[in-house]
Amino acid sequence: MELMLLKPVYQQGIHVRSASEAEFAVLKERHDLAGDDAGFTWLIESGGDSFVISAEPAWR
Repeated sequence: MELMLLKPVYQQGIHVRSASEAEFAVLKERHDLAGDDAGFTWLIESGGDSFVISAEPAWR
């Protein structure tokens, strides 16, 4: 895990998906992220309020 921005509780659960190019551009500017993080930036909720940057995940 390189960077996480998470809330303590998600009332309606979580939905993990990769960030679009436009969403990553906003996160990159907002949090000074490296450009090569784009492929592994996962949004937990829309708007980028919660996200995770990681290596390639292994779903189990």
